[in-house]
Amino acid sequence: MFMFLLPELEGVEVVFWCDADYIGKLKNFDTLYARASALLQGKALAIENHPWWNRTYGDDNEMSHAIVRSNISTGLNVTIDFKEAREHMDRNGYRDDIGNFYCGRYLLNTSSQTLRLAFQAWWMMVQNYTFRDQISFPHIMQMYEIPYIRLSPERLLLLRKGD
Repeated sequence: MFMFLLPELEGVEVVFWCDADYIGKLKNFDTLYARASALLQGKALAIENHPWWNRTYGDDNEMSHAIVRSNISTGLNVTIDFKEAREHMDRNGYRDDIGNFYCGRYLLNTSSQTLRLAFQAWWMMVQNYTFRDQISFPHIMQMYEIPYIRLSPERLLLLRKGD
């Protein structure tokens, strides 16, 4: 979430963030910047729609499934953490109408101050509440009104191949 603060990225405006398991699959580096910039279309962020969840909470949502997965993987009852996260989002006016995003791949225009502030707030929310980036991200998107392009699920997989 803070990749834009790395000294190695000073002066870099376009960043393609992806989970580590995609790094070795990237191809055509010579045209990656041009292709990524074209997808951004001048916006601060290009991010894929979540392939399964349209809501953070409510009917058939990311949060209820994340609670089950977290309880199983940690052996702890983390329901209270998610309850606190929801209360925090509600207090801040979250409407849960923006949809969900897939946070395993996205393009950033790091020259956007709005994006930089939003990603700092995202980090704080993940650390203080859910440890689940996909639950807190729609709230951050709505709160900071990040200019973005919503891509179809897996669209950025084409970018890594050279399309």
